[in-house]
Amino acid sequence: GRHGIDNEKETMRRELFIRLFNHVLQSKWDEMKRI
Repeated sequence: GRHGIDNEKETMRRELFIRLFNHVLQSKWDEMKRI
């Protein structure tokens, strides 16, 4: 019951974090390529 919902929230948070991390990485990578 409850545990499943908490698990879903945890997964969503992790996906958001990974997406944000990838976005930052991509930005830094683009900056490095320009130099």
